Amino acid sequence: AVSADGLRVYVASTTESSVAVFSYRPFGVPLAWTETIRDNVGGVDGLNMAFALTVDPASDRLSVVSSGDSALASIAIPPLRFVGDEVDGQSGVDGLDAARGVAVSPDGRHVVASGAFDDALSVFTRERSAGLLAFEEEKRDGIDGVDGLNGVEGVVVSPDGRSVYASGVFDDAVAAFTRDPVTGALVFAEIERDAVNGVNGLDGTSSVAVSPDGKHVYATGYVDDGLAAFARDAATSALSFLEVETQAVGGVSGLDGPNEVVV
Repeated sequence: AVSADGLRVYVASTTESSVAVFSYRPFGVPLAWTETIRDNVGGVDGLNMAFALTVDPASDRLSVVSSGDSALASIAIPPLRFVGDEVDGQSGVDGLDAARGVAVSPDGRHVVASGAFDDALSVFTRERSAGLLAFEEEKRDGIDGVDGLNGVEGVVVSPDGRSVYASGVFDDAVAAFTRDPVTGALVFAEIERDAVNGVNGLDGTSSVAVSPDGKHVYATGYVDDGLAAFARDAATSALSFLEVETQAVGGVSGLDGPNEVVV
């Protein structure tokens, strides 16, 4: 993830259970390592097998999910300073077992994290002064009509704050939710599933992204070696399949087993 001012790059390391920082220097100068914090070092917690992170656009915070701790950690920046963590099964928190994905709302008030083993999305509110998180709700696959979250990994909040999209690895699907921009509450909207209604390229999907104008959604298909594109209805959060770009088809190269997509 990149800082709001574009001067720092943050990296989560699963094997080192850490977060590293690099300073960015333009005009062809290489990235320069700045610092690293690690799980269980200096009071840091919640970074065991750190899997993904995001930068809060409205405050000086990183949100980091770890699959080993099944946790969502808050890190103050810069410099890196551990603030606290929310752990699956503790203090009423649920839905974070084997946490794999994390996204923050445009106003920085809410954080959404995915738990691959819980097949769920968890919603948290950020307390502005201290930067701590409070668990609000969980959306779980197969409950209250929710579908498409089996093995969920990637999650993203739309730029207008009105939609959340998540990739269900074992459902071969993208699940769409409407979102209340004020409370952060989610309501299941629909599912786009591989090989259903002409949809293609979502077999083993693990990542999803929304374009900055909010008009399009993209998702990777690890098994399909593909990148699927959808049009987004901002009013309903519904998606309409547009096309798929596939490895070795039409001259496409570099999509063998894609894991991540960003616009």
